[in-house]
Amino acid sequence: MKKTMMTMRTVNTSVLFPSKYENFSNEINVDPTEMLSKNDILMSINSTYLEHAPKLTKTMYLKAIILAVMSVISLIANLATIYSVTKNRRKQQNWSAIYTLLLHLSVADLLVTIFCIGGEAVWNYTVQWIWGNVACKLFKFLQVFSLYLSTFILVLIGVDRFVAVRYPMKNLSTTHRFLRFVVFAWVLSILLATPQVNAPLD
Repeated sequence: MKKTMMTMRTVNTSVLFPSKYENFSNEINVDPTEMLSKNDILMSINSTYLEHAPKLTKTMYLKAIILAVMSVISLIANLATIYSVTKNRRKQQNWSAIYTLLLHLSVADLLVTIFCIGGEAVWNYTVQWIWGNVACKLFKFLQVFSLYLSTFILVLIGVDRFVAVRYPMKNLSTTHRFLRFVVFAWVLSILLATPQVNAPLD
């Protein structure tokens, strides 16, 4: 009985406190060819990511070309509109609200052309963003800002035409009055696009 108890104590002690030589002997018995190095593991992980990474396909390439052509046409058209509106402003003494709204709409559409259409074309061609997190956040801010601004200016043009047709004698469609709404549209667009800047970096 006493001999059995001693054997049990010996077994329990070896389980609770394994000898360091046991682990050493286990490592010696492992076949070195079955052990992977850190470089092998990293290479396998990278190859897995590369398999699922987006690639520049023919469809993406064609999409980038179409967006680039659209951005060039839109850029020329908006610059011509801005030039025409500013040129007429110098000639005419009476500057109506619609010209102010058209000028700001052309500027907003120019920003949409550069950052939404042109930026998307470049992004499709490069497949991935290669300019860092800060530039990415600024780029997304300008994209959202330009879309908000263009939408708000279009709404103001609709309101201006409604007032001009519905209340032609009240003279509500003045440049001074609509300048306040234009400034409000710019400020509201900046505020609504600000969350893009405050987004956490990856």
